Amino acid sequence: MTVGIGALCQSGQCVLMAADMRGSFEDASFPPHEYLGKHYALPNGFNVNTAGIKSICQSMASELYTQIEKLAKEPHVYHDHIRNAIQETQFLEFRYRVDHKMRFDLGISLAEWQKMEKTTLLYRRAQRVMRNYYLNVQLSVGGFLADGHPVLLTMHGNEPPEMEELSVIGSGADPALEVLVRYGQNVHMGIVRTIMHVHEAMEAAKAKDKYVGKCEAMVVLTPQQIRILQLRSEFMKELVASFAGRDMEPLDDDEKRFNALMAELHHPGITRTEYEAGKRKLTYPSNPIGQRYT
Repeated sequence: MTVGIGALCQSGQCVLMAADMRGSFEDASFPPHEYLGKHYALPNGFNVNTAGIKSICQSMASELYTQIEKLAKEPHVYHDHIRNAIQETQFLEFRYRVDHKMRFDLGISLAEWQKMEKTTLLYRRAQRVMRNYYLNVQLSVGGFLADGHPVLLTMHGNEPPEMEELSVIGSGADPALEVLVRYGQNVHMGIVRTIMHVHEAMEAAKAKDKYVGKCEAMVVLTPQQIRILQLRSEFMKELVASFAGRDMEPLDDDEKRFNALMAELHHPGITRTEYEAGKRKLTYPSNPIGQRYT
């Protein structure tokens, strides 16, 4: 499992997203995989955090990409378009896996079951398979509509996607949420203060849940752009040293740190070497790594 956090801040002008990278195996003799992707970019500037069985998470992230890509045909995209895209992704994954289980457990397909007499024993057994199947996956989807309105939706298993101002998923959700609630995290708090709240929530989840690993970066979404904040940056080291475990309200009025944050953010796709060299924007993003700058 994992911990993934999505938080609206700056009075709805920003969506902050973070996820850890640890993947664990059912066979405890295998050590955890410490660099497993749980965050995916989607079309139209949307992003998704995932938690649960990795194969299902990856499959649903891929399908969700397709569903949101289809919205390019819509003259106007509204909040419910995104929610419906998540629901359709959820349904297609559920149907695929229930059909697979029916075929291999009972020797019939979902389509065959739908045509069967409802009074037969095989029908009832297949019905039980469907009722008992649970999608072991959670999603947090964040982004902005073309009109600048923020979107943050959470999906748990078979439950419908719900709109949130604060989305926390994964096995480490409880300790992370405890921190965020204690600080009163809400949509009207500034981005720098929210970054500290999310950072402490991620650290609390890591300390209390052995399945939660490290988080190396946060994704900052605004109506105009997507940027990355490296958590090992000098900016973050100074921020954590100054405010960890303390009253963070002064950060909402700290213009100096806000400007320092804006200077620290960089475009997605920057390598660690490029980042450490002070490069923030790709000149030729489609070129090979060694040829992306002049």
